[in-house]
Amino acid sequence: MAKKFIQKTWNGLLTEFNSSSVWTDGDNIYYSSKTSQYVLDKSTSTWSTKTWNGLTSFGGSGIWTDGENIYFSNGTSQYILNKSTSTWSTKTWYGLTDFYAQNIWTDGENIYYSTSEGGTYNYVLDKSTSTWSTKTWTGLTSFTGRYIWTDGKNIYYSSGSDQYVLNKSTSTWSTETWDGLTSFDGNKIWTDGTNIYYSDGANQYVYEEEQIMPTTYLSKLTLPVNVEGTVTNVEFTLKDAEARQLIEDLGHALYWVGITTTALTDGATTNPIVVNSEDVTVHVGAVASYDGLEFAWNGSAWQAFGHANFGALAFKSSASGSYTPAGSVSLSESTAATTDSVVGVASNGSTPYFTVSGETATFNPGAMPTLAAEKTFITAEQVLSASFSGTAATITVE
Repeated sequence: MAKKFIQKTWNGLLTEFNSSSVWTDGDNIYYSSKTSQYVLDKSTSTWSTKTWNGLTSFGGSGIWTDGENIYFSNGTSQYILNKSTSTWSTKTWYGLTDFYAQNIWTDGENIYYSTSEGGTYNYVLDKSTSTWSTKTWTGLTSFTGRYIWTDGKNIYYSSGSDQYVLNKSTSTWSTETWDGLTSFDGNKIWTDGTNIYYSDGANQYVYEEEQIMPTTYLSKLTLPVNVEGTVTNVEFTLKDAEARQLIEDLGHALYWVGITTTALTDGATTNPIVVNSEDVTVHVGAVASYDGLEFAWNGSAWQAFGHANFGALAFKSSASGSYTPAGSVSLSESTAATTDSVVGVASNGSTPYFTVSGETATFNPGAMPTLAAEKTFITAEQVLSASFSGTAATITVE
């Protein structure tokens, strides 16, 4: 996949700004820099003024959320927001009491505090008790949380030319490569819930992840080899056309919902689903991610787009054929389809035959084909029925 940023233009009272001052309460997008306070109209990309109570002069870089509440943290100044009244009141923490919101981040499940300024400090939050305790990382151990961001699928650390991606299951960081914009800081990246932006003064970019259709994987099918007879009705059907049609049927209106904790499978009818600890009712064209796979809502059920091994759209292919050999042998070949693995034919077997000794005739049933070792992504199944009275035949499936 090609990942790139392209330029973006804003309207209203705010056209040039840094993303470190942009934040959200889950419903609206705000810009806060001391007494300059704005709210964004996403439909028109326009910024207008906003009024707060309790805390009126503050920076958006001091705002963060634990998925339930909105907080302002700037050293010993700690506040919590009442969204319904736009009012800020004081908040008390334990374990870690003097800290800055810029260094707080989440992997979608837990809340962390990380800074390499003045030493290496890494903490994880117990939301139920408002208590911070120490946390250990591997791969990248000394870093600052304000450079961490997400594209809705993965967690990244971006600080100049230092670019990393997080493996959540092992708490391990590894290097990441980008196109278009290769050296940048994660604290200048933000989202309006739909798109991801990079904002640094006059340098404004929007993040795009180009979807490239994967190669269709199909077993090699030879029908038949070294026989006296005629091959007929050989057909290959590329199933990716059906998947492309599904996307077209959705009206080209696919939109990203987010990573859900609701268990989704192909054909599941669960709606609403839980995203960021909130129930979200989806509409036709919604795309959500669960357990590393992507699912699209077709109006009545979830359609699985992802594949556990490919990590992208994975389409099936099939092949079939029939042939009539010399004599009276008839064979049929089942579909060979792209799935998770393939089992080919290791031995072609042998045909039945009679042996005569004096007045005694002995029938030997021969042997059916035997299967080879499993190969990744392909499954091949062969079903044979035969009546032998003519020339022997050989079929090879790879």
